[in-house]
Amino acid sequence: MKIQKFAVVISSLFLYGCAAPSPPPPPALPIAGTEKPISLTMADLMVLDQMNRYSAWMVSLGTLVATHSNQPVVLAYGTRLVTDYKNQQDSFKKVSQKHLIALTDALSDSQVKKLSSLSRLYGRSFDRAFMRETVKKLPVTILELQENSQKVNFSKDIKALWDGFMITAGRFQKQSHDLLTSE
Repeated sequence: MKIQKFAVVISSLFLYGCAAPSPPPPPALPIAGTEKPISLTMADLMVLDQMNRYSAWMVSLGTLVATHSNQPVVLAYGTRLVTDYKNQQDSFKKVSQKHLIALTDALSDSQVKKLSSLSRLYGRSFDRAFMRETVKKLPVTILELQENSQKVNFSKDIKALWDGFMITAGRFQKQSHDLLTSE
């Protein structure tokens, strides 16, 4: 009888966790002030988003070139356009990840419609429509940012991205213009 009572007591101790090892201690809380706060302003966020969206648009346009154009010059131009704007997007994503911000590559409805109509063209008609699209002025929002860029104090990261983006966009617009006029 004593053995049975002893076995019941021991088994109940195991059941209730008395003999189980204790769980590990919780991780230490971070020391206050060690997290780096987000140091981007609303202007920084807006310009980062606009640059990323425009780059996504140019990449989308450029990817059509490989399957819709048959001119080597346009093929080379489209390949370079995609490569350079993807590099721009990678730079934007590095900065956004550093500041814990998610960027979107979503195209507007008008851009999706334009891609749809361009995807139905092939050969020279595609080349002309593609060049007309890439030679267009930058979107109004980016042009407004360009006008105000001297007045707005962008953070160091965003300022460097902005300068590189404007150089890239200007170079591709000039090349598109040159290709259109050489036809």
